[in-house]
Amino acid sequence: MTLKGRVPLDRELRLHGPIPVQPDLAIEVLSPDDQAGRIFERSDFSMRSGVSITWFVDPGSETITVYRPGQAPTVHCPPAVIDAKPVLTDFSLNLRALFAVLYEDEE
Repeated sequence: MTLKGRVPLDRELRLHGPIPVQPDLAIEVLSPDDQAGRIFERSDFSMRSGVSITWFVDPGSETITVYRPGQAPTVHCPPAVIDAKPVLTDFSLNLRALFAVLYEDEE
């Protein structure tokens, strides 16, 4: 799914203020005090709003939980490599590399 066909045709509307279009991919980085119930509410809101994929990145547990409409959430941890298909067809994210930046100062 792309933005084409979802963005208002009125150029003035596009240039001034927010465009009422949900993203295809939403990524949230969790804070230590985020609670499971609140995360579920945010993922449910994203899915009902038309977001195709939502990632919740948890630096504390070094996991990414992926939500897709009509599917159970999946939890991924290093050394997994995840993708964002069909939204980003040529993109992949190496979780080992992503979370390694948390420990760069310790080396």
